Amino acid sequence: MRSLKHYSRYLSKKFGINRTKLKGNFKKVYGKGVFEYTFNYRMQRASELLITHSHTVKEVSYLLGYSSPPSFSTAFKKHTGIAPSEYKKAHINNTKF
Repeated sequence: MRSLKHYSRYLSKKFGINRTKLKGNFKKVYGKGVFEYTFNYRMQRASELLITHSHTVKEVSYLLGYSSPPSFSTAFKKHTGIAPSEYKKAHINNTKF
């Protein structure tokens, strides 16, 4: 996956639409900007992968397009309030946060 910072540029080229129009219309339709929407999707997908598959945190980070597992862990913790390894352990042990 491309860097989120450049994702709107990628989408605008792919669909042949001005970046400003793309961002504005995207926000109208989805209620969030491209960056926020994509980030939330990636974190939701990370949560699913961590608890439903036997992937390691490192594998999940690469599957979601992060080039650095520590960057993924920081983003995941910022989004969920818990480190991905703790999240995985808690769900394996059926612990509620």
